[in-house]
Amino acid sequence: MAQNGRSDAGPRCIAIVGPFQSGKTSLLEAILTRTGAVERQGRVANRNTVGDAGLEARAHGMSVEPNVATVRFLGETMTFVDCPGSVEFQHDMRAVAPACDAAVVVCEADERKVPALEIVLRELEEADIPRYLFINKIDTATRTMITEVDVSNDQAIFTPGMYATAELEVNRCDNAVIIPIEALSGASGRTVMVLNDHQILEQRSVETGLQDAASVQITAGLQPGNLVLMAKNSQFKPGDHVEGRLIPN
Repeated sequence: MAQNGRSDAGPRCIAIVGPFQSGKTSLLEAILTRTGAVERQGRVANRNTVGDAGLEARAHGMSVEPNVATVRFLGETMTFVDCPGSVEFQHDMRAVAPACDAAVVVCEADERKVPALEIVLRELEEADIPRYLFINKIDTATRTMITEVDVSNDQAIFTPGMYATAELEVNRCDNAVIIPIEALSGASGRTVMVLNDHQILEQRSVETGLQDAASVQITAGLQPGNLVLMAKNSQFKPGDHVEGRLIPN
């Protein structure tokens, strides 16, 4: 056990918190879809999300109680608790968050929401809960948001009013074997269906590394040029004879 009483291994419990209408229920819906827990992503506006399924929540178009969902992804089990953001339901977040391993704070790039965000962050700080900031709803007109970056300008290359394009590199691995996340299968999320030299499907265990929203690095179990099955939830099984082909980038 960790010093704060939270488990160092095993299933994780993560609270999704943030100001009112910051997009918490939509984030939970996206997580359920990307991890394969649901086949189609619902929308709050359409009143067909997994969370906020109660009559009162649907009628008001807002969360009125915590919503809980458990997913398995890449061999890990995670339970998410979507907490209401409206101030009259802040007691729900205070009750739920201390029982979680961490919290995802959903917020907008909108200075009008800062006071409400400060309340949430203060509650998490006082409860000593690890937190991640998820910036949602960037400017829908310009597709931009305000940020601040410190850069070296010893040679006076940059001047006020200049425009720039930047790429943020979170991590890097050159010459990696990459496959779409949808190709992973099995209860552990670490197996793939590979087409061998005889055009026969075989199931193969793999080890995964870096990943983003669409792709995952394979560190062991595959070689460059291997053909993997892309059809998620398909009826193919090991031993089936199929004809494969390369899909150009």
